[in-house]
Amino acid sequence: MPKVVLIGAGSYVLVRDFISDVVSHPCLGESTLTLHDTDKERLELTAAYARKLARQQNINLRIEFTTDRRAALDSADYVINSFRSGGWAPVIKDREITMRLGIEIQSDAMGVGGVFSGLAACP
Repeated sequence: MPKVVLIGAGSYVLVRDFISDVVSHPCLGESTLTLHDTDKERLELTAAYARKLARQQNINLRIEFTTDRRAALDSADYVINSFRSGGWAPVIKDREITMRLGIEIQSDAMGVGGVFSGLAACP
């Protein structure tokens, strides 16, 4: 069965949705899901969530997690890479500014913060 690796697994929102997708797809039920992140504490929370969801869905998904990227990628069949450039500091700043100005916060990818994050990525 395939080994699926998620780099950046400390991201609560993306990872929650991704793990739900893996768990709900019948052909991946016997797979190995390897979670990687540099933040061990967040990674442990993500792995606990994945294990709980797999138990609830009664599937035999093998969950691994590691802070060692090379170990995570060893024998990978599929790799999903997700990261936030600059960490959480810019997101927190965006939220503080929009709240102070009374602008609705939709998410870190939409709304005022999302627009400026996108513009920052442009050359």
